[in-house]
Amino acid sequence: MDVTLSDGYTVAVPSLHELRMRSVKAAPTPASVAYSYLRFSSPAQADGDSVRRQTALRESWLKRNPSVKLNTSLTLIDAGVSGYTGKHRTNQKHALATFLDLVERGRVSAGSYLIVENLDRLTRECPVDAIPAVLGLIKAGVRVVQLAPTEVIYDAEMDQGRLMMMLWELSRGHAESKRKSGLCGEAWQAKKQAAREHRTPLGNMCPAWLEVVDGKFRVKADAARAVRRVFELCAAGVGTFGILARLNEEKVPPIGRSGAWERSYVKKLLSGRAVLGEYQPGRGRLRTPEGEPVPGYYPAVVDEKLFHAAQDAMKNRARKSGRPAVGAANPFSGLLTSATDGCPLHVAGSRGHKYLVSAKALQKATGAKWAAFPLDVFRDVVLSKLEELKAVDLFADPGAEKLVTLTKQLADLERKRAAATDQFEADPESAHWQGLVTKYDRECRAAARELVEERQRAANPLSSSWVEAVELMATQEPERLRAALTTVIDGVWCLLIAIAGKKVAAVQVLFKGGSRREYIILHTPHRGSLATGKPAETLVKTFAEAGLSCGDLRKPDEAALLERLILKHAGTAESDDQIDRDAKERQKAAALIGNKTRHHKEPPVPANLPEPSRCDSRDQAGKALGVSGKTVDHATTAAEQEPVRRRRTKK
Repeated sequence: MDVTLSDGYTVAVPSLHELRMRSVKAAPTPASVAYSYLRFSSPAQADGDSVRRQTALRESWLKRNPSVKLNTSLTLIDAGVSGYTGKHRTNQKHALATFLDLVERGRVSAGSYLIVENLDRLTRECPVDAIPAVLGLIKAGVRVVQLAPTEVIYDAEMDQGRLMMMLWELSRGHAESKRKSGLCGEAWQAKKQAAREHRTPLGNMCPAWLEVVDGKFRVKADAARAVRRVFELCAAGVGTFGILARLNEEKVPPIGRSGAWERSYVKKLLSGRAVLGEYQPGRGRLRTPEGEPVPGYYPAVVDEKLFHAAQDAMKNRARKSGRPAVGAANPFSGLLTSATDGCPLHVAGSRGHKYLVSAKALQKATGAKWAAFPLDVFRDVVLSKLEELKAVDLFADPGAEKLVTLTKQLADLERKRAAATDQFEADPESAHWQGLVTKYDRECRAAARELVEERQRAANPLSSSWVEAVELMATQEPERLRAALTTVIDGVWCLLIAIAGKKVAAVQVLFKGGSRREYIILHTPHRGSLATGKPAETLVKTFAEAGLSCGDLRKPDEAALLERLILKHAGTAESDDQIDRDAKERQKAAALIGNKTRHHKEPPVPANLPEPSRCDSRDQAGKALGVSGKTVDHATTAAEQEPVRRRRTKK
């Protein structure tokens, strides 16, 4: 190729040659799979035409290319996320970053399509960063489909014209964003300068205890009293959780957009100086400080003395974080939601006694129900159940079973190789062990290559990600396990109930792609002393095994129905416990008079009673859960009492 255009084009030619060489070696996929990525920068665009337009273009292309099937297991939408800074590519909470991570780990097969409206949906970064990002996708064998303004497929076989178009589109997208950023930046700089010089409000946005009326700030009396109450409690030595509880107990009206007192907002209030009237100009969505604070910009609602007293109290309560407690890590962090109130489940408790509880209950909000469940029991039980699940059942992927088989084969071969290596190190002169080490090493390398190739051919990246998550469940790496679980799990909804000395958790795990699994966990804590007390017991059943037909815990009415069913049988359990206690007292009394109390067997069930399968499902649920105890007749019969009467008469 004659290099006569520019230095940038000179660099692109060898890069394209490398792409072609690598793409030729990529294993073909059994069927063409497409992934759709949608992005828009402003949350307001969600109500506009952006999503409809991007979706319509995608569906039109798929209709004209029937051999390509859209993979719906991954929902790749970044709503209200800017493509200018590049954080949507690096932060795992964004859809594009998750997809790029799957591509890098070989979970997206070579030859797949990534459909976007335009390349500026992928990135609006500087071309120095944007070009390698797109070329990295193409190097991995992913074909990037641009739908507008011109329909183009960018792959390793693209000609000079498509290559130049790709460079042009990426440069145009960055230039547009840079121009808009400059114009907006100049306007905001003028507003900030006016705020410094004339204390002019920047707009209608202001702290929650203020409002803008006729171009001036005005204090909301009730909100200002609430802010002062927060600082007074803090200065008195009350922590953030205690402040939340006191505010809810005193029925102090919440301020802020959430409509409820939140711990994060209380911490923001206590750490900010806006209550003193200061305004700190910032830039970007993270509000990076820009210049010196502007004193007297807002009306002050807290005096200096109270503010500094609260700061000193927070410093005195601060503790240095030590080594995390053993077993305290939560691999489900960020995935757990309470079915009772829809709030996240937080980890609370002292070191070594961690438990899950609703954020609303922690804050002692009005109407909140306190129900906790031991974290270690929840974690171990749910992971043990998830470890038994197969990807082929969760994600309807026929290649998932082979992935599991190959993974197990490789693990077995590695164990054999390690054992043979230990024997060979103990007896280096043995030709037998040397031969076995060589044999198992060769088989391990072959199995590893086959596993990599199979992962590349996998039609569903969620399947291979689930295989990896199952492997990590046996390790002590909660952070890596959490990242793997976040890739394949949409959320975990939990209904926590405390009944009669027992802890009950109804758990519903929602997988990406639509699958879900449901479990009932009944945990009885340890009672009495360590030597003679009753050990802890845990019973786990699926909803079906417990006879429960309740559907979605995300729906409040269905969650409430399940809670009523469990509590109904909790009442039976309490009465049965009382029967057991009364029976023990009768046994002690009988022993004093020499009478041995015997437990009678249950009478035979009459033939005219309904079959168990036709009984009320609520009764079956109670028996399956173990919360409905067996009713035992502990009373002695008249025949057993007769010898006692005769002995008394003789005496």
